[in-house]
Amino acid sequence: MNNTIGEVINLTDDMCELFYQQKNEEALGKMNIFLNNVVAISGSLSDEDGQKVLGVLTEALNAMEAKDYVLLADILKYDMIDVLKAV
Repeated sequence: MNNTIGEVINLTDDMCELFYQQKNEEALGKMNIFLNNVVAISGSLSDEDGQKVLGVLTEALNAMEAKDYVLLADILKYDMIDVLKAV
């Protein structure tokens, strides 16, 4: 599982850099892969960790709906990556 978490962290970092460079379409294209990987690891998370991931994903969805891609990148970079590293 650590390998998958590492892959998700690297993918998240890549997406964030694309959002910061305003390459939003390219970053959003990677979002499906990111979400599939998060779903894949979520089954092996504790309830507490799963709730943390769900909370961050909810914040990320709100940023996406507002089309605030810098906020989305910040949420993914500073919240999601921290949650994943703590797992």
